Amino acid sequence: FNTRQRTESMEDYFRNIQEQLEAKEAVRETISLAVKKLQPINRAVESSLEKVQTSVGDAKAQESVIQKVRDHLSELQKVWKELDDAIGTKVSTEQYRRMWASTMSSFAMAIVFIHWIEKRELLCRDKVEEAMYVGEKYSSRIQLDFEDYLSGVCAVPKELAR
Repeated sequence: FNTRQRTESMEDYFRNIQEQLEAKEAVRETISLAVKKLQPINRAVESSLEKVQTSVGDAKAQESVIQKVRDHLSELQKVWKELDDAIGTKVSTEQYRRMWASTMSSFAMAIVFIHWIEKRELLCRDKVEEAMYVGEKYSSRIQLDFEDYLSGVCAVPKELAR
């Protein structure tokens, strides 16, 4: 009888672990689908940034290109909200942050770059976060980590050298 109880107890234990793993995988899959929606926006931003180089000297054309970048970045607000909802309140964003970190760096680079083109000054992390529609101001648990911000800032000189 005691052995039978232990066997049932072990089966319940492993069943519980299996359910937890399946729940985590479902969350990861939902997050992954939301993160995939960032990729087309990132490509559109990068494509628009390439046009900044061809518009040097033409202030009106450059302003138009920068506005296109901003328009693409405005699409982020909806995706971040979806991602925030996918993560939920029971899970730490840190567990999944690496799934969108490189995209965050790329968006940070674009924002810092266009700000530099316009004002010739470095944009601080809080302002970049604001331009990305993340952080406390937007009631978002998604935030721009310092590492992603710094990675984006470090990519700006390469973009300026083109």
